[in-house]
Amino acid sequence: MIYVSYNNDRPMDARLAVAQTTVEAAFNETESALEFARHISESQNPEFWRNARRIPLKQHPLIVFAVRYPLDSDLPIYEISWNPIFEPEFGVVLSDEWIEEEVRVDQLPENDAVIYLKRLGAQCYAQVA
Repeated sequence: MIYVSYNNDRPMDARLAVAQTTVEAAFNETESALEFARHISESQNPEFWRNARRIPLKQHPLIVFAVRYPLDSDLPIYEISWNPIFEPEFGVVLSDEWIEEEVRVDQLPENDAVIYLKRLGAQCYAQVA
């Protein structure tokens, strides 16, 4: 979903023109934005990510819900949250004692946290409130 904000001072045509200059690059970089957001999420949800890092996941626990162009900026903002269709995954890994153990990533954390990332340029992001 793409949201482009406009008002009388910043009319729709001008705002859409601004968005069209960067939206393709923003969508092409969703994987990079998700990787950046994962690091933020790891500090907020360490228990979930401790398990999730132990096995190669086939799905992304985080997804980009929207790319937004707020009135106060010409730079796109990614709205990233937990993937609502994430399915449990499991794998077998070796422990520190070289014992095989099954690791399960059953469910995502039960919070509605959204991570907002501003795309500052190619492969360059900053978290915003």
